[in-house]
Amino acid sequence: MSLPLLLMLGIALAAAAPLLALPLWRLGAKVLRGGIYPPPGTRLLRPVAQVHGRAARWRGHLLRLLALLVLLAGLLPVLALLALLRLSG
Repeated sequence: MSLPLLLMLGIALAAAAPLLALPLWRLGAKVLRGGIYPPPGTRLLRPVAQVHGRAARWRGHLLRLLALLVLLAGLLPVLALLALLRLSG
């Protein structure tokens, strides 16, 4: 594959990362605010047991961490390709 094509692919992935990370971040915020997972009003495919207290807050923090990792994963290909372009001249 050519470098410009890889760069465009990396940019497309970087553009999609916030779209995937934002719902995770917001869900984590709702869990942390309410202290219950899944938060009230969340649409579910089937009924599940709700988790309260410390275990719910732990899940909220994990959701936020996952959102940050998704953002980072979206940025890494672009940064790597830009560095490669800079090195290749």
